[in-house]
Amino acid sequence: MNQNSWITSGIITFCKHKRELYKELKNNNNNTTLASYYRDYAKILSRVIREAKITENDQLILNSHNKVKTIWGIINKESGKDKRRSEIQALNVEGKNITDQQTTVGTFNEYFIAIAENVKRQSKNNFINDDNDTMDSCTHFMEQAFTNPYPSMEWKCTTTEEIERIIKSLKTKNSYGYDDIYTKILKISCPFISSPINYICNKMLFGVYSLID
Repeated sequence: MNQNSWITSGIITFCKHKRELYKELKNNNNNTTLASYYRDYAKILSRVIREAKITENDQLILNSHNKVKTIWGIINKESGKDKRRSEIQALNVEGKNITDQQTTVGTFNEYFIAIAENVKRQSKNNFINDDNDTMDSCTHFMEQAFTNPYPSMEWKCTTTEEIERIIKSLKTKNSYGYDDIYTKILKISCPFISSPINYICNKMLFGVYSLID
């Protein structure tokens, strides 16, 4: 029996003894001496298990021909990411077993396409009246949902000071969004870009206003 087997066997024995101590402690809740002994024993056992894992992993890496792969395997195992995915061996469709993977993929594809078509058809039917009204479905929905006229809206121009205040309120980070511009760069460039941004914002606001009006 090699060293790892001895360690594993010893840990199994220690864990068994810990369970026995726990059962005994449950039957003697008032025994403070036993409770203190159990806590100390559990701490020592946890440390032994941790050291045994480190030793085992070191041996695996040392004896491995592909150390990088072995290290990542250990990381995935410890983080719970090494779970094997179970592959579908057969698919039952209308009482018929399908084992061919290409046919299985095609069956799933047809199923989800059918779902999309059914949802689309049902949505269209909900929008159109029973008397086969030819009115556009989106317009019909809007008229049914909003029976009252839209309230009047007041538009105010943005100002350069408002744009600068918004930019300065951003957290200074090196992260960026879809535009690939860091917030740090935005804050540094603020004096130079606040006026053009203000112009663009007002153009957009009044462009939308003119469409609505």
